[in-house]
Amino acid sequence: MSTELRDWQAAMSLAAAWRHGQCPGEAASPVALDPGEVASAVIQCTVLRYGGVRLAFAGSDPSTHAAAAQWHVQDLGTAVLTAARVLVLGRAGPVSFGLAAVRRTWREPDGTALNYDQGTYKLVTPWPVWFDVALNVVGYHRLPPLRPPAHLARRLGRVDP
Repeated sequence: MSTELRDWQAAMSLAAAWRHGQCPGEAASPVALDPGEVASAVIQCTVLRYGGVRLAFAGSDPSTHAAAAQWHVQDLGTAVLTAARVLVLGRAGPVSFGLAAVRRTWREPDGTALNYDQGTYKLVTPWPVWFDVALNVVGYHRLPPLRPPAHLARRLGRVDP
């Protein structure tokens, strides 16, 4: 069974459990958290930061510029998901991604993007769909849209119209 299929199965199981009133269980945190803070998931993570590069095609007129999306590796480590934040224990030290300050979040094929006033980051994990569902359930008490790719839909027992 492929990792992608297992990721989707785990994500859909988590979503179904949450729909039936079950919250994700407590995970063992590798570090002490703030008083009252509980780890809901611990997973390997690569932190990417978005840096758009402005390219001028026909002079200095801004209307002729284009932004090329580029993700740059910021750090590697372990992500600890709590209701208030994702704490990444990276090589450069711990970094806290507070969930209350996120302006927008979305899932990409390899991870979850978090948009803040000061920049956009992507948390890339081995189980990107499951982690995105866990982050939304734990941090925002909502389910993100779950539409498996066509090549997995039948194997998951789900066929969207």
